[in-house]
Parts: sequence; C-alpha cells; structure tokens
Amino acid sequence: MKSLFTIDFEDFKNDFLVKNNCRGKYNFSALISTYDEIQNLLKNSGGNNYCTFFCTGNLAEKFPEIIKKISDDGHEIACHAYRHIDMSKLSDYDFEKDVDTAINFLNKASDQNINGYRAPMFSLPKEDTKKYAILEKYFKYDSSLIISSHEINDYFKNGMYKNTKLKVLPLYSKKTAFFNKKIIGGTYLKITRKKDLAGYFNEALEHNIYPVIYMHPYEFNDNKEFWVTMGDLKHSKLNILQKIYYQIRQHQWHSFNRNTLNKLTYLLERYPNEGRVDEYLEIKQ
Repeated sequence: MKSLFTIDFEDFKNDFLVKNNCRGKYNFSALISTYDEIQNLLKNSGGNNYCTFFCTGNLAEKFPEIIKKISDDGHEIACHAYRHIDMSKLSDYDFEKDVDTAINFLNKASDQNINGYRAPMFSLPKEDTKKYAILEKYFKYDSSLIISSHEINDYFKNGMYKNTKLKVLPLYSKKTAFFNKKIIGGTYLKITRKKDLAGYFNEALEHNIYPVIYMHPYEFNDNKEFWVTMGDLKHSKLNILQKIYYQIRQHQWHSFNRNTLNKLTYLLERYPNEGRVDEYLEIKQ
C-alpha cells in the first residue's frame, strides 16, 4: 500500500495576521528552510521524490521565486486559494474571484498549468454544489472533499464530484470518541497513536478512498518560526482575552512537532509516497 503525500504550502504567520486585520508579516527564510526539510524527507523516505504542493496565491505573488523553485524541482503546483480564509463564508462571486486571482499568480510563478485545488482548512462544504461547479470551470481535480463512509455515494461517484466532470481526491473522515479525524495530517496526525494509523489507512482503502497525508510548513520544526506573538497582534481587533487564547492555542500548531515528524516518517516508511496528485489521477499538463 502507498499514500499520497501533499503539502498545504502557506505562511501561517502572515495569514493569521491578515485574518485579524493586522499588517501581514511574511517569513521567507522559514519557508525556504521548511522546503529544504520537506525535500530531505522525500528523498530519504523510500517513496517517490515528488509530490503536490497546494500553494496560496498570495505566496506566489510575494515570493514567486519559491514557487518557481518548487516547480523546477519537479513537484506539482496546485492551488490553495489566494487568501487562506474560510471559503464557506465567501459568496460565489468572491469565491470565483479568489480562485481566478490565485491561478494567475501561481501559473505565472510556476509556469505550470494549475490543475488542482484544495480549500484552506478544507473549508469548502461538500454540499455546496455551486462552488464545486465553479471549480469545474478552472480545475481538473479537487482535494477539498471530506467524506465519511456513509457519505461516499452521495458525493463521490466514479472518481468525481457528483454531477460534474471534476475529479476528486477526497480525504476520509473517521469518527472517533472525540473527533472526526481527517485521514490524515495536521493536528490529527499529532494526536493519533502510531498503532491506529495503519487501521485508518486500511479502512479508507476498504471504501476505495486512497490514503492522503497532508502537512503544513509550520509542522516541520519546533523552533516556532511562524509563531504570532502578542506584539504582532498589537494593532489587531482582538481583545486581551482573545490574544491570550491564541497564545495558548498556537501550541496546537507549532509545538511538539518532533513527535509529529517521527509519526510522519513511520507512515512514509510503511506507506511510501505515490508521487504527484496529477500523475496519480492521470491528468496531463
């Protein structure tokens, strides 16, 4: 059994600040060092050396050289929206505008056709047929769909989102005592025991859902380079209690990542990376 290793390539600090009405603060050096770590992981994991990076359009606008490097190294560049915000809260018009803007910057920076899309935070509701129809106009596949076993026939038919020709790489959702775990990455990888990982992957395969691993740049180190400090939030509209809350909450994303990387290495040794999503789905450039 193999898996598809994917990266949601975004700048957490900048995106968090912008969402809270602060001036953005990009971290070029952290993004580059993280990318180097991802490259080393892929080359040493025993699977395919190439994968898919779902990149935000604002990064392609600000640092096109990073996107070009990723593309030149042989990875697929896919779309992770222009702004890293909740897509479910956008009107159809604003959603399409965001998609169009992101594609333009990503295409220009990478010199690739942008064939795939994944919504930030997987925030595209599976029942929002209008937004999926918009995606069908721009992309050949989507990887925003989160489905559990009893929903598969409602949203995932013949490898496509219902009533469209849009291919989908869905993520399997496993209900546990406390969470609906997305299989698997991010916080869900952090809180899942090693002995449960194989079981989740096997269960996904039983339902014809290919195992997907998704990670973020801030999860590849413990030095908290993407941490948003109280000083960074000085001019935000958050009150003091909210600021304190997010100082605590950020440990969910930025702390204890060494153990997460140990689990990731464990997974990739047992379920080697298949490669780029577009190649797995047999999508031609």
